[in-house]
Amino acid sequence: QHVSAAMAGRAERRAGLQQHLPEPAKFWISYAPRRWRAAGGPWTDLASGRLQGLSTEPAGDPSMPAIDAAELNGTLYVPPLVPELVSERSAWLRDVANSGTSTLLQLQPGDLAEADADVVVYDLFRPLLAANLEALDTLAAGGNAVWPLIPGWTDDPGLWAESCAVMAHAGVTCVQPIAVELPSSDRRCLAELGGEKQFDALFHGGEAPSERAFSQTAARHGLRPFIARPEVGDTPRQRRNRRLAADLALAGELWLRLDRSVAIGQGLLKAAREAESSAHDLKALVFEGNLSVLTWLNSEAVELIQQAAAGEDSSLVAALMQEYLDA
Repeated sequence: QHVSAAMAGRAERRAGLQQHLPEPAKFWISYAPRRWRAAGGPWTDLASGRLQGLSTEPAGDPSMPAIDAAELNGTLYVPPLVPELVSERSAWLRDVANSGTSTLLQLQPGDLAEADADVVVYDLFRPLLAANLEALDTLAAGGNAVWPLIPGWTDDPGLWAESCAVMAHAGVTCVQPIAVELPSSDRRCLAELGGEKQFDALFHGGEAPSERAFSQTAARHGLRPFIARPEVGDTPRQRRNRRLAADLALAGELWLRLDRSVAIGQGLLKAAREAESSAHDLKALVFEGNLSVLTWLNSEAVELIQQAAAGEDSSLVAALMQEYLDA
């Protein structure tokens, strides 16, 4: 009876989390809470790529969600939180950190970072919505920010250049753009906040704002386009494999964004997923001359892993990134 109760408790805690494939475009998130007592006001949901809080009051549990962090194997997303739960979040993050799970903490500009968070990302949606660029100068040096791309609001190249200059001056190192999904209800809410220009852009605009074009602007100010993946893995082998998986996933993401062969790009992404969970030590296989036993590796993935085993950075990732960021 005690065993069944414990199993039911674990199942309930797992049910409170939604699992994601860790991808560079989705901030390497592996787990996200299904319900969250989010701070009032709009914010960018990094796990879903949607906007939250435009038309609804904060909803969710009145306390931090109960989770089995020791059973998790990846990066846990920690969205923005109502102020009355911040102190509880500190203890919760400390417990998660002690379990070995990495965390990605999302804050608003001006919020204080948590020492136990592995990665902190500042959501720029609210200051951009209010045209408050001064808030961007308050971001922590060495920090990360997310730029939600919204037609009529945050898609002006002039705004990109001005804002990136401010953030570079503040010492920010990475600004990752995200082309948010906008259902009709969100478009209507944004149109009510804006004027005729925003309405036309939201409902009658042309192509969606370009993540690549934004990143090219940011790169001219020395800002990286993707956050670094937090270190994850219980054993040295897992950590080595997941660093390789991160490089493979980034190579696949860039390959596809550059409109190259879909088969090769998907092959790199498949290799990233397989490397993530492989029981083999991929670098050891290189030294043993046995990498060919892994039939899910394409030639591009093999070269990347061989370079990593030799202590070299991936020339493929470097070349793809340079092409992606060249205007």
